Amino acid sequence: MKQAIISLCLVFSTISVFAQYKTIGQEAKPDFSGTWVLDMDKSVLGRSSPPYDGVKLMINQSTETLEVTRIVSRKKKEFSQKLVYYFDGRGESNPEMIDQGFVRSKTGWNLNEILSQCFHSIGVVTIQSRDEWAVSKDGKSMTWITAFAPTNFDIGSRAIFDPGSSIRRVFIKTN
Repeated sequence: MKQAIISLCLVFSTISVFAQYKTIGQEAKPDFSGTWVLDMDKSVLGRSSPPYDGVKLMINQSTETLEVTRIVSRKKKEFSQKLVYYFDGRGESNPEMIDQGFVRSKTGWNLNEILSQCFHSIGVVTIQSRDEWAVSKDGKSMTWITAFAPTNFDIGSRAIFDPGSSIRRVFIKTN
């Protein structure tokens, strides 16, 4: 009888320890869903003026994807683009924000940030970048940082991303 009680206690303590590890390892990811408007004053948009007057993102997040409708305002006109990012790293192809090129990327989670390794193709030119998306702890702002690799890197080598060429977009949640 004593041995049965000890065995039961051992089983329950083992289950509770593994349950804690599972909870720690599977913490809830931040929710990017909602409507976000670019705060031009808080953003660092490169060395020259941005080629747009404003950007709004409408994001719908699931466990597998981040679906984005990007509405860009330029010279009192708006146009929208549909983007999709797959968290399993299978890869995606989305339109460039302004140019007529496209961005091939592979996306996944890095702790509480979304990380995409990107290749921008504009004509015959391809530029590598890394995108990091993060939501503030209070959920009221989001940053989207794009760091570019030098354009003269060898495709087979590991790219070193230049923080001096980064674009830091700060968005404010409106709903």
